[in-house]
Amino acid sequence: MVDVQQAGTYRVTLRRWPVESGLANAAAAPAGEPVPGGEAYPAGTPFSWKSAHLKVGEVTRKATVSTGGEATTFRVELPKGPASLQAWFTDEKDTRTGAFYVYVERMNAARQK
Repeated sequence: MVDVQQAGTYRVTLRRWPVESGLANAAAAPAGEPVPGGEAYPAGTPFSWKSAHLKVGEVTRKATVSTGGEATTFRVELPKGPASLQAWFTDEKDTRTGAFYVYVERMNAARQK
């Protein structure tokens, strides 16, 4: 659930990994370093997504996931008020995987008074 505080144009970015990782959506995270008293995390599993999907209230969008890309970004007009937010990726078999990270940013915020 999101509560849009101001109607306007928003940039919604779907990612598998956080921005600071620098990893592509399809990339597997490298294995971690051993830690005292525990084991290192194993390497992650790569994904092969074809499409990214976004649904915010009544607004629905779909985009092709770029091979090697770090994120898929949508530009959407959102009305003020609460709305359900759903974000996911699909593969060639139309299997859904929820977006791990979703970043929402109001556009043109500096120009609006």
